Amino acid sequence: AQKAEREREEVLQREVEMKRLQKEYSEMMEKKQEMLRQVQRYSIYKDFMDDHVDRLLHVKQQLWEKASETQEKVDQQRKAAAVLEDQRNSFILQKKNELSQLQRQLEKTCSEALKWEKKWNHIKETAAKKTLTLGQIKMATLNLYEMMGAVIGEEGVDMNHTERQLDQVCFCQSKGRQSLQKVC
Repeated sequence: AQKAEREREEVLQREVEMKRLQKEYSEMMEKKQEMLRQVQRYSIYKDFMDDHVDRLLHVKQQLWEKASETQEKVDQQRKAAAVLEDQRNSFILQKKNELSQLQRQLEKTCSEALKWEKKWNHIKETAAKKTLTLGQIKMATLNLYEMMGAVIGEEGVDMNHTERQLDQVCFCQSKGRQSLQKVC
């Protein structure tokens, strides 16, 4: 009897457990159905998000390609700028060399000009001295000519004709010697 009682209690417990499990199963099935309905309701959001992610990936790809192109252009511009900088530096160096050469030529030319200016000043100074000496000779000749009693102007020798005056002075002087020799 105890055994039967225990079996009956076990059967009752199993029935209670079965009812509880059936209720739990029923609740779980309802939850499953509710979740399936929610999945169905939210599947449009999943599709939207999938499309959105696809668009974002496409945009990301386009941006990456654009960035690559831009970087390539930047690299080309940098190379071109470097070439231009090298050309500019070469040009500046060439012009500095030309300027240095022209500076040396200018210094040489200035030195040469100074040398020739000194020579020109010496020539002018010599010419001035010779002109002064010539003037003194002309005055001395004219004075001798007048002291010998020669006539200047229309009847005699022109005042500016120094050679004739000198010839006359020499002529008179040679006559004067002859006269002195006769007297002595």
